[in-house]
Amino acid sequence: MITGEAMRAWGFGFALCLAPAAWAFDPPVDAAGPLTVRIAGPSTLSEAAPAPYAVVIESKADSAISGRLRVAVIDGWTATLGSAAEFTVPARSTAKVDFTVTPPASAFAAHYPVHVFADFAYEGAQLTVHPVLIVETKFGAPARPRKPVEFKPFEAGPDSALALWRLAVYRAVIHSASREPQVMSPGWQGSEPESRANLVWNTRVERGDSREAIGMHPPYSPGRTGSLVVEIPLQLPSQPAKLTFAHAVRTPDPGGRGDGVTFRVRAVAWDAPATALGEVLFSRHSNSFVWEEGEADLSRFAGRAIRLQLESHPGPANNTNYDMSYWAEPVLITGTPPPAAPFPPASADSSALGSAGGFEVRLWRGARGLLDAPIGFRKNGRALYMKGFSVRVGGYQLEDPQSPIALKQVSDESDSQKRRVRHRFSHFDLMGELWVDEGGLKSRWWLENAPEPAPWEVTYIEDAAAGPWSGVARRVYASVGNVLEEPQAFRLSFDGHFLATSFVGL
Repeated sequence: MITGEAMRAWGFGFALCLAPAAWAFDPPVDAAGPLTVRIAGPSTLSEAAPAPYAVVIESKADSAISGRLRVAVIDGWTATLGSAAEFTVPARSTAKVDFTVTPPASAFAAHYPVHVFADFAYEGAQLTVHPVLIVETKFGAPARPRKPVEFKPFEAGPDSALALWRLAVYRAVIHSASREPQVMSPGWQGSEPESRANLVWNTRVERGDSREAIGMHPPYSPGRTGSLVVEIPLQLPSQPAKLTFAHAVRTPDPGGRGDGVTFRVRAVAWDAPATALGEVLFSRHSNSFVWEEGEADLSRFAGRAIRLQLESHPGPANNTNYDMSYWAEPVLITGTPPPAAPFPPASADSSALGSAGGFEVRLWRGARGLLDAPIGFRKNGRALYMKGFSVRVGGYQLEDPQSPIALKQVSDESDSQKRRVRHRFSHFDLMGELWVDEGGLKSRWWLENAPEPAPWEVTYIEDAAAGPWSGVARRVYASVGNVLEEPQAFRLSFDGHFLATSFVGL
């Protein structure tokens, strides 16, 4: 799989998407001879409980017609007609027979058929009418037991950069008029029904360019306007620190108009009351639809445990129209983080991996092992470089030095055949291997020393892909018959809907 992150580094982009299918079914009506039979009842069920239905039989015959009804369902569903299995419909009239259908609690969110068969004799012939009703179940996903998020300070390392929007430890506090501040549970996001305050944690937003962000709409119910505050608990190291970020607001609908949002950065002592608002370190009222950069100095809190507060307020006019606000990529910078290694590599200090397709393949040392190690393909004075690999575990990109999962140690465990590196993180070891074989560079990734699986909590490699490249791809062969010429940035995944193969050629 080639990710958009890798492709953007190549200077190309493309968006691959599929329009949702428009599902439609024939009406639950059928006819034979003089009878028309219809199934009446709900086409959508929201719970696994008996639901009322009816068979409506309309006759155009000049005399009464009698017959027998049958109902058929599948996958553990049940249907009951009782003693009403026999029916009689008077001449040129209509009859109705009631029954119930009960889906099992194990039913999926899917479409299920309810079959009705009406068997009868007419003018010496045996006839059957067979309408089918398609019932959609919308039971919702089963409740997943979630491990409670412990709200405690996250220890920020010295001389580092930390992506705060990727932390799992945060909480929201809603400050609205005519009501005591409401402290939400750690990890909460969504819409609070009374105040209508809304929080979206770690989304991606386009405001001039695409960035990861925290989406916040301050409360806007009548008489309950106010601020939405997100608190991030931090233990700061004993050195200067600052917060960098960008902010913007949503674009109004045609004819709509808002007056912007006041963005504030605050800090309060860790042990301050839960509803306390901290000292204002940054404040700006903005109605910008493109990112505006911001910065707040946290140095006076060095060595202390604090609750960093990001506040979105409707502003001096208390106008909440179009006040969905975005905090883009807030990063906590402590001390002096090490600079990123130059890419393509400027040093000649590299080791040979072998030869692939006539190209010499060489590996440079990376600060994060193989994750950011440059790999070069060189031939006749030409060179193409790849910057390591992109690996995601637990929702975190392990190659990112700003990741909340700290890389503790990198150790070389290579042998004469393969370059093998152990990347030791807090709760698991990421193993990576590189070797040249059959005319190509190959890699393998796996986990060791990972926690034992628990319900809904399994540590595994969610994605692994090539990192950014130093050149621009002019052509991408994305399965049979799919050739992309001069592509722009795009994400290409493989499954039954998108791509029938995992192979992509460049």
